[in-house]
Amino acid sequence: MRTEAPSGDKVVHKHGKQDAKDSIMEESLQHFASDVGIVCALEAGGKITPQEAYKQIKARWKELKKAKKALYPKDIKDPDDDKSGD
Repeated sequence: MRTEAPSGDKVVHKHGKQDAKDSIMEESLQHFASDVGIVCALEAGGKITPQEAYKQIKARWKELKKAKKALYPKDIKDPDDDKSGD
């Protein structure tokens, strides 16, 4: 997962300007979605168990949350942080 800023501070999207943090977060979300798709395909194809698929997706979710917290440390507290077992 990328944590460094891409070259250039601003990226123009159809909805206007996007700063470097938003670009990194968008890339992280796309990477997460791709990984989840791969894990689901492996599980559907019988290459891994449903339990292993869950474990892998949960690990990638934690990586995504960690990246978000690193990029946006002053954001409102995530309600999922209070749940035990994560």
